[in-house]
Amino acid sequence: MSFETVQHGSSPEHHAATLGGLVLELYPASARHPATAGVRIGIRHHGLPEVEQLVAARGELLSAEPFVVRDPDGQVVELVTRG
Repeated sequence: MSFETVQHGSSPEHHAATLGGLVLELYPASARHPATAGVRIGIRHHGLPEVEQLVAARGELLSAEPFVVRDPDGQVVELVTRG
């Protein structure tokens, strides 16, 4: 799944990816739309260490196994290696 930066009309710039018929859009938190508390996003990947390094460099590493980070908006994200 590859994300690209998009913007629709007056919406904020955000990231979107398409997989089959599924569209996943990730919007930044703002004063009008603060980060959602209690939501945890899990993403499966093919065990690419570069992905974990990149994500860890941009967020707060909470756990290495399972790989869990807090993103700059405060959301908790878990990456799971597809087996």
